[in-house]
Amino acid sequence: MKYLFGTDLSADRNNKTPDGLQYRKVTLPTELETSVQSRRDKAEKLEPFTYFPKWLKALKWALWSFGLLYGSRLLWGSVAPQRLPQTKWITGVGLAGGLLLSLTEGLRHLDGAVRPSVRQARLDRTSADREAKSWLGVPANAKKLDALVFDYVVENGTMFFAGPCRCLGLQAYRRADMLCLSDGEAVWSLPLTHVTGLRSIPCQTALEGWNKGDSPTLEKYQKAGLRVAKDKTKTLDRCCVLVWTDEGENWQLLFPAWERAKIEAMIRGQRQKNDARLRERQGADLQ
Repeated sequence: MKYLFGTDLSADRNNKTPDGLQYRKVTLPTELETSVQSRRDKAEKLEPFTYFPKWLKALKWALWSFGLLYGSRLLWGSVAPQRLPQTKWITGVGLAGGLLLSLTEGLRHLDGAVRPSVRQARLDRTSADREAKSWLGVPANAKKLDALVFDYVVENGTMFFAGPCRCLGLQAYRRADMLCLSDGEAVWSLPLTHVTGLRSIPCQTALEGWNKGDSPTLEKYQKAGLRVAKDKTKTLDRCCVLVWTDEGENWQLLFPAWERAKIEAMIRGQRQKNDARLRERQGADLQ
């Protein structure tokens, strides 16, 4: 069994070559790849300075909450006389601190929107992504899809993750009987005519990275087997697997369970065709 985007460490713990490089059909020229990556890196380095850290957001809301809570007690006269100075102090600090952090956050967002270097870096990144997609032939209607990247070992015929999995953001689309996956630097093409199954499997593994624009704590991800601990670490209870055979070798592509509907939509009808071809071959063998 081989795993697309998986790296086999069974025989060599220092192996850096992932499975499935034969499916990597189109790649960016070296010069264009270097240019694209440089522009992406520049924008990525500038982004942290235009957004508010999560801990400061939490502090902002805590200060606002305390200020409003104690301010309401002052307003309604529900504070004992001996606690009045302390309540006024907490109210003032909470409201002033919350206001200051809110203004700072707003200025950072504004700075990110108007600072020429940030705006230019974002435009350059968008231009780089557009150039890469155009050269690779990725269509405008490609679907965003997360696949799992991981190291693994095989012991007694069983695969075990050799560390956390990472979400790889891809653009997915069909071209004839091929499922095409692009990471912005290359295109992998998988033969859908060889697909033999699509199923969910249990997989207790840590998950690194997050490519979605919404929170991993949303119910739709929880229902799909994602668990987020108090320290923000993420684990997957299950994932989905696309299975195919190619030249006598069994292959699997692992992806988070919340992506299953997208895969099903892209391969819809293909499995029925494959089953029909198999029945035809079996019938011919019996004659």
